Amino acid sequence: MKAVFADTFYWIALTLPGDAAYARAEQVTEDIVTTEEVLTEYLNFFCASPDFLRREVVSNVDAILHDPTVRVAGLGGSALINAVTGVIKIEASSRSRIG
Repeated sequence: MKAVFADTFYWIALTLPGDAAYARAEQVTEDIVTTEEVLTEYLNFFCASPDFLRREVVSNVDAILHDPTVRVAGLGGSALINAVTGVIKIEASSRSRIG
């Protein structure tokens, strides 16, 4: 099977079930290649969205980074992984103080 490049459009469509491209994006399930830059654009796209959606997108990026069926090409650094992990820790800490 050929690898499929997942650009920002793909990740946005997959996040929004009401998006016209959602059904097609959902069909691509294996041998996906993307980049750290694409994931950064994906995060930026949702930066002005409601809190629940921003949390979902950060969680999605964390899952993408740890998904063995997705290859993430990048500059070789771990800045994106550190940023996503940091946001997840902050969210968890905030929830534990509230509850």
